[in-house]
Amino acid sequence: MQRDKSLSHGNIMVKILDDDLDVVSEAPSPPKNTAGFEKIWVVADVYVFKKGKNHKQVANQSDTYPNGITFEVPIPTSVLNDPWVKQNSKDKLSLVYYDKSKEKWFKFKGQQVDLNANKATVTLKKWIKDPPMGWGGG
Repeated sequence: MQRDKSLSHGNIMVKILDDDLDVVSEAPSPPKNTAGFEKIWVVADVYVFKKGKNHKQVANQSDTYPNGITFEVPIPTSVLNDPWVKQNSKDKLSLVYYDKSKEKWFKFKGQQVDLNANKATVTLKKWIKDPPMGWGGG
């Protein structure tokens, strides 16, 4: 059964299709680097985990979603008003996540960016555990 959940950080909407999974967000830390992009705006640290378990414990975190999980992430006003975006255009923005093992930001594959609605949507069946999520410019 599909559940829709609004995360407490980044105004992210999530559609969860697996009954045994849950998702939460925490306030993001500033990006450690911008590797892969000219500029990074982090909106949330996201955890997908086994329902009813502690999301901080890596053993409880999930990196596969048999039925898929969909994230709808708005572009924050602070990003839209950033001088970088004003100078370079919002069409150079991509929804991104940070891979700690590679120390680099990556664009979500298969994302659909709707610049009229100022949001991106991505559906995943597999993803790394507990990454920061945000917007990358460039």
